[in-house]
Amino acid sequence: ALEAGRGAELQSLVERVATVTNARLLSLLTQEHELMGHLRALKKFMLLGQGDFVTCLMDTLGSELCSPARDMYRHNLSGVLELALRSSNAQFEPPHILERVGVRLLEASAGDSGWEVFSLDYSIDMPIVAVIHPVASAKYRRLFHLLWRLKRVEWSLSLAWRQNMTAARARLASALPRLSQTLHHCNVVRNEMWHLISNLSSFIFFEVL
Repeated sequence: ALEAGRGAELQSLVERVATVTNARLLSLLTQEHELMGHLRALKKFMLLGQGDFVTCLMDTLGSELCSPARDMYRHNLSGVLELALRSSNAQFEPPHILERVGVRLLEASAGDSGWEVFSLDYSIDMPIVAVIHPVASAKYRRLFHLLWRLKRVEWSLSLAWRQNMTAARARLASALPRLSQTLHHCNVVRNEMWHLISNLSSFIFFEVL
C-alpha cells in the first residue's frame, strides 16, 4: 500500500511538471517564435490562400513558364516572385515572413516546361521545424503542386476568354461569318471547363484541405 501511494504521488508529480513544461513550450512557440504566423503563411503561400498574390504571380509568370524548363533560372523567377509579393496584399506581411518565401526548381524531365518545374518554397528553421518537420514540409509542397496545376488551368481558361473577347471586339465573326459558330462553341466549352475547375478547386480547398 505504501509503494502504491508513493507511485501515485510520483505520477501526480510527473503530470504537474509535464503540464507546466508543455504550457511553457507552447508559449515559447506561439509567442516568441510565432508558430501561428508561420502556419498562416504556409496557408497563404504554399496552399495558395492569398488570392491577389496568386493572381499577380500568375499574371507575371504565366508567359515565362510556358518556356522550356531548361530556360528557367531561379534568380529570374525569384525577382518575379518579389514583384508579386510587393504588388499584392502580401506586402503587409512581416519582413521575417516574406523573406522565407522563395522559389524552388524541381528536376526537369525531357519535354517539361517551366510549369512542371516551378514551385514555391517556405523555409523553416529551429525550433519551428520541430512542429513543421521535413515530412510535413514535403506534404505542403505536394499540395502546392496539385493546387498550382489547378491554378494553371484557371489561368489558361482566363487567357482563352480574353482572346475570345479580343476576337469579339475585332468583329471577326462579322468579317468571317463561318467562324461565328466555331467561336460560340469554343466559348461554351470554355465556360463548362471553368465551371468544373472552379468547383473542383473550391471542393479541394474548403472540403479536403
